Amino acid sequence: MINKALFAQKAGTRRIPIAEPITPRPLTGEESAEISSEFQRIRDPRIVEQLDPRFRWPRPIKFCGLKEGCWNLEYSPREFASPHQSLLKTRYKGTMRIERNGLEHTLSADLYKFREYLFALEHLGIPTRVSNKWQNHIALGEVGRFKPFRRKKCPIYARNKYHSYLQGTNMLYSLVSYSGKCSFTLNFDQWNYSHPASGFDGDFGNSANRSIRMEISEVSDTHYSGKVYEGSVEIGSVSLQWRSSYFRTAHLEIFTLEGAEPPPNTVPDGSGGTESFETIFETVGWKLNVTRNSTKIALPSSLAGTNINQCWDLDDLHDVMDSTPGYDNAELDKKWRVFLISVPATLGCSRGVVFDQSTGDTNSIDREGSATFSHDGFNQGHSSNFGAAEDELMKDWPRGFLRSAAHEVGHAFNQYHQPTQNSIMCPTPSVADALAAAGDIFPDDIDLSFNAIVRNKLIHQPDPAVRPGAMDWATAFNVPEADDINFYDSDDLELLVKTSKANVNMGEPVEVSWTLKNKMGATISIPGSIGPNQHTTRISVTKPNGNILPMRLPLEAHDDSHGLQKLKSGKSNGADTLLFWTRRGFAFDQPGRHEVNVILIWQDNDVFFGVESSAEVWVNYPVTERDNDIAAQMMQADVGRFLLTGSNKRYPKGAKRLKGVVEKHKNHAISKTLTRLLGGKLSKK
Repeated sequence: MINKALFAQKAGTRRIPIAEPITPRPLTGEESAEISSEFQRIRDPRIVEQLDPRFRWPRPIKFCGLKEGCWNLEYSPREFASPHQSLLKTRYKGTMRIERNGLEHTLSADLYKFREYLFALEHLGIPTRVSNKWQNHIALGEVGRFKPFRRKKCPIYARNKYHSYLQGTNMLYSLVSYSGKCSFTLNFDQWNYSHPASGFDGDFGNSANRSIRMEISEVSDTHYSGKVYEGSVEIGSVSLQWRSSYFRTAHLEIFTLEGAEPPPNTVPDGSGGTESFETIFETVGWKLNVTRNSTKIALPSSLAGTNINQCWDLDDLHDVMDSTPGYDNAELDKKWRVFLISVPATLGCSRGVVFDQSTGDTNSIDREGSATFSHDGFNQGHSSNFGAAEDELMKDWPRGFLRSAAHEVGHAFNQYHQPTQNSIMCPTPSVADALAAAGDIFPDDIDLSFNAIVRNKLIHQPDPAVRPGAMDWATAFNVPEADDINFYDSDDLELLVKTSKANVNMGEPVEVSWTLKNKMGATISIPGSIGPNQHTTRISVTKPNGNILPMRLPLEAHDDSHGLQKLKSGKSNGADTLLFWTRRGFAFDQPGRHEVNVILIWQDNDVFFGVESSAEVWVNYPVTERDNDIAAQMMQADVGRFLLTGSNKRYPKGAKRLKGVVEKHKNHAISKTLTRLLGGKLSKK
């Protein structure tokens, strides 16, 4: 029996709550249904005509329902009188999303925490200009009660103010109202968000913190207010105001490098209309504002000499984004903005990439940028079903180009690959295969929309899991629980994990390799790539104290050249990587026994399969002053970044530290390892 909690830690995933559809229940049960039926009968014009014209219905009757879309939410905890009560109070603001599908409703909300003064400071004689400055310093956002809104859009709040996610679990309501005002009871599970020491890659924990209930009444068709309860205890008041029929609002800014071609603005939809980035995201109820910069940008001076017609490094793409006019990561607190950069590249580079993540991200803010490769295309080595587009470039096939570019933008909003089907987040080769299986043509019959799974995530996942600049890419994958995965026995499909050394010194990098061998008597399907950069591959290190460190490597969300592959009986497939550093810590920073865990998880026809294995590494205790000096030099973040990227230009401090270790301690085991791994990268040149 697999320990589910332990498996989840080794798989490097965190629980991401998400609302699911619920069927609202009338407050009055059968009686409410009878009232509704009777009211429908009276509304029949043939009956109304028979009524005495002098007859007046004694009470107004109104059918009740909450508008679909984005609602502004404000929750004020109940203030309990205290002789030591602070001059500041806590208030929560956020958004609620209500999605309706027939009788089913899906409810989700996000709360942001603010501190503000209990009363207007102007009453103390403090000038308005000063009081506003103080208030904004405390709240870092809009304060005050709801006011009439001039523009219909969902509000955006600062990432560091994020507090919790509300997962809708039940909804009670009156089918009709005799007072002209409707009332609802909304039930939620509240998941509090734990912020990390730095950045925005936090955690929701494994279970909800509490259940709450909102009892709200109508103020107007678009405004409700009421009380909040935890059990039978009133804990505060709430106000809701409808903002937009769109669930979320985001911005896409498109730049094109000189020598490349931009993705098409629109393509025909086959029925006289057009499709675009905007219409693609409308399929999930998003308002995507797109800025298409007509002037092409020059290659930044930092990349002088770079061959733009070859496959691109993630680091270089990040440099291009840094140089785009108007780039400012501080904007991420004001709007959800993603950059899409079109560069030439060449056939076989996989059409695109979300590059702004992990080690390729100099500012450690994930998912700001994605790239599309206009001079890449439909390599026959990736699929035999590209038809007339086979070995052609994307720039010459607009529908395929737009689909691929939108796919990378979807990755920037933290969405991952879907199984073989005709939808945006399915890898391009798999789309071609799905079309061929259905008797359709690539790329003419490409469906420019997201599937139901991705739609639900883009609407109802918590803000940090979706918005750019928040949770790490691949965090929101919701890897299935262990008992939902069909694990192969090692006698059938063997995963063998090996390390370059079984005994290392503290601060020493370790090479790890793994081989997957089919020991069955039949061909089976496995991931197209089991490399460390694939989201199907999960690597972690279990420390001597029992803590588990997920080794979040520079995952290549873009690598859509790899669908499933067939592994014949007796054949093997392998991969390797270097384990040393991750933004969450160092792999081997404690003396004692470590366990390197490798887990492969993939999906085939909606069924999850997996294998896992491990290898041991013993880390020696430092026994000399030299051991301690080397460990101190090695365990520094820029050293880790340099070892993973090999970029002296980007991480000169890391390269300098490693060079110092090799020159000062030539005969030490770590120096020998570094010399072997890095070769001439540490030379004076």
